[in-house]
Amino acid sequence: MNYTVSTIEKIDERFDFNNTSKYIKSIQLSLNGFSYIATNPDESTHLALRHYDFGTEIPIKRLIDIVADLFKNEDILAGYHNHINLSFVSRPWAMVPEMLFNKNNINKLLDINYKADEFSDAAYCKIPGSNIIIASRIPTKLVNLLDDKSSKLNIIPHQAAFLYNGLQTLKHNNHERAFFMAVHDHFFELAYFKENEIKFYNNFPYNQYADVLYYTLAAMEKLEVSPAHSSLFLQGNDLVKEIIPNEIKKHIKNVYLDNQLYKEQYTYHFDQLPMYKYKLLTGIYRCGS
Repeated sequence: MNYTVSTIEKIDERFDFNNTSKYIKSIQLSLNGFSYIATNPDESTHLALRHYDFGTEIPIKRLIDIVADLFKNEDILAGYHNHINLSFVSRPWAMVPEMLFNKNNINKLLDINYKADEFSDAAYCKIPGSNIIIASRIPTKLVNLLDDKSSKLNIIPHQAAFLYNGLQTLKHNNHERAFFMAVHDHFFELAYFKENEIKFYNNFPYNQYADVLYYTLAAMEKLEVSPAHSSLFLQGNDLVKEIIPNEIKKHIKNVYLDNQLYKEQYTYHFDQLPMYKYKLLTGIYRCGS
């Protein structure tokens, strides 16, 4: 089956193709692409990364056909797996303090802004290192498909992985406060952390980079944070490398590509990759392990 315009792969020499089922697969899915890392659970070392770029947004049915084909024919994904972490990039989300969380109310919370349909399930998890539960939606047929491929399937809201990565970057860089942005096709996420706590999260649609700047500055104004004295870490698609930083730097003092992995073991091959595009995968792994 031909379904990509490009494929990126980095595989360590230590990767054992004769025993692929033992590796934890952490998967990031969207209507535009499919990415995953394979991790040796004994050493917590990421040994392989692959990214399939579809080139354009595709229908859910087509995405499910592609996933089914990959898990049937791809050399790493074919067969049965011990552990899969799955994340689907989309806008629906809800956030609740752990002490107030009731799993029976997840759909009610999500329905406030994002109505469910017959093709969607609710998923939730706790953000490691916090007292926050975050929920999102994922296509039911994807869950059913991969549930048959693994003895342990964790559904991870991608928002949880993004926020976990933000907490880790904040601690590593000894910042008391900072903003984090993840840019996807058609929408972007924005979070604000202060003193190792999540103070703000939301996501916004955009048609051009001016929309990103508008929502970002509006959020800073609402939070009463001065852009001239703020730090912003960027990850996501290629817009975060050139266009968005050039515009945002006119208003925000410190803008960084969030390109490093902290407290992670990984193959040296990953150093050859723009990790700001794939960092979400490491957060998916940590939230699901």
